[in-house]
Amino acid sequence: MMGHVDAGKTRVLDGLRNTQVYLGEAGGITQQIGMTFVAAEKLRKFVAHPAVSTDIPGVLLLDRPGHDSFSHLRHRGASLCDLVVVDITKGLERCTLESIEALRAQKTPFMIALNKIDRLYGWKPHATDTTLDGDDLVTRLTHTKSPTSSEFRTKADRCVVQLNELGFNAALRWEVPDSRRYLTLVPVSALTGVGMRDLVRSILQLTQQNLVGTLAVRGDGNKQTHSQLHATEQFRASVLEVQQVPGMGATVDCVLFRGNLCVGDEIMACGLTGVISTRVRALKLSRTGGGLEDRRSVTGTIGVKIVAPGLETALAGTKIFLVPKGCGSELSKALRDQAKLETLKSPMVSDTREGGVCIQASTMGSLEALLAFLSRTKDVSVSAMSIGEVNRKDVMRASAVARKAGEQGRLSAIIAFDVPIAKEAAELARELGVKIFASDVIYRLFDQFVKFVEESYREGKEDARNVAVFPCSLRIVPGCVFNKKDPIVLGVEVTAGVLKQGTPLCVVRGDATSQEASQVIDLGRVESIQDHHRKNVNSARQSDKVSVRLAGGCSSSVSFGRHFDMNDELVSRMTRPGIDALKAHFMDEMTEQDWRLTVKLKRVLSIS
Repeated sequence: MMGHVDAGKTRVLDGLRNTQVYLGEAGGITQQIGMTFVAAEKLRKFVAHPAVSTDIPGVLLLDRPGHDSFSHLRHRGASLCDLVVVDITKGLERCTLESIEALRAQKTPFMIALNKIDRLYGWKPHATDTTLDGDDLVTRLTHTKSPTSSEFRTKADRCVVQLNELGFNAALRWEVPDSRRYLTLVPVSALTGVGMRDLVRSILQLTQQNLVGTLAVRGDGNKQTHSQLHATEQFRASVLEVQQVPGMGATVDCVLFRGNLCVGDEIMACGLTGVISTRVRALKLSRTGGGLEDRRSVTGTIGVKIVAPGLETALAGTKIFLVPKGCGSELSKALRDQAKLETLKSPMVSDTREGGVCIQASTMGSLEALLAFLSRTKDVSVSAMSIGEVNRKDVMRASAVARKAGEQGRLSAIIAFDVPIAKEAAELARELGVKIFASDVIYRLFDQFVKFVEESYREGKEDARNVAVFPCSLRIVPGCVFNKKDPIVLGVEVTAGVLKQGTPLCVVRGDATSQEASQVIDLGRVESIQDHHRKNVNSARQSDKVSVRLAGGCSSSVSFGRHFDMNDELVSRMTRPGIDALKAHFMDEMTEQDWRLTVKLKRVLSIS
């Protein structure tokens, strides 16, 4: 199930499995992949329609985050999705379009649930809404002259047009001429239950229609008992999520597409530090109504939680490889090589850098979301990442990273998403000055960190302003020497670069284009700048004529006429720390011409 944030995906699933998961979600949004299996018996009771067959063993429900930060989770395993949830009042939004493109790339058949029809103008709830479906719903939405039916047609037609623009044929459920050539749009209200039975019927029809080649019917004589997905000898499984579970340790939520998996089987998984080779200790299934059910073995397709040692660093979105019993060393080596190649494809495998932030989350998928966010944040790198509680060791590591990085460690911190912080870790963080940003809602966490980054850059820029030296070249205006000695007051014209208050000026004696060292006479720093209206200004650009007051030279005996004259060019006294400060904090204030002048002055002043 895919779609934009707040489209109602979790509520649709709650309606299918008779739960209220959405009430327990932090911030009211899904931030992790949810996985539930609904057996065929419950499907038959829910559908309650003799014309609709349920020739499948059940339905695996997968709830994916719709927030923009979890785009990687939506792309992961898009071939598993067959339902896109759309808020009919808003139409196809950005993340919905992204989901549809992922499905198109995977060539996956799907349908669309037009959710929130209860928000249409004039909609009046009835006591029978939970069973309103089929022809009765069609009549209420289209065959009555009411504001509700009018707005429904307008909103539904907008969604159809948007899908047409993407290259899809689309029509409402009761108007589809050919389900193989048209996308089916099913209007529902997950809040009131309207149309939910129609949705399940449509999903069952789509599934059985497209899996007709892989469904194996088992019967007893002429009487059909049930159908099940044919389990081929080829094993195929994929990691959806990795998380720490109290009492179990690191566990992997995976989808077993094909084959069998048993307790005691040897498997290989892709990890942050290399291939993980382990044995399955337990298999657990999530059932509707909550709780986990122990299994000795499972057959695909099904969602299962694998409990095994060494899974802490397993990478979400990668394949799991089954090592056959009694296989030779050559086959084992071939499987390990495949796992290594799969590991290199993961976005989690990236170099960590000194001076970066330490990130921790409840699941590996959440870590990916944090990494994706930080990759878009200017000059922020990651020094370490892990899943689970923030403890003393994590705080000490973040403190060591900050000390080692020096000035670059200004942004060193711990970003903790949906994980507890140990009391002793919080106390140690206050003692060592380590900042911890924690929240169970990802966009609030992002807002906190972005504010911290902006404040850090602002503080760093202010600190660097006294060190940075902007390049400039000045010509003394004839007849505008107002004071020859300290403080020297001159009228000048900016011939290149930018003159700023606080810039140290000097005179270079010798050939400015020569590679040889020249004599440098320091004149002092610019204390003030005045324009021709005698108004104080902070800076002056090329062609501006201003008066400057210089003070604080290396020698108060430096004077105009004795040490320099009208023919001398005044330039910025550039330094290596000053140039580094420009690069680190003032790139946005420097032009291409300014950098060319910087290179020239660097050569003239013999700066390495």
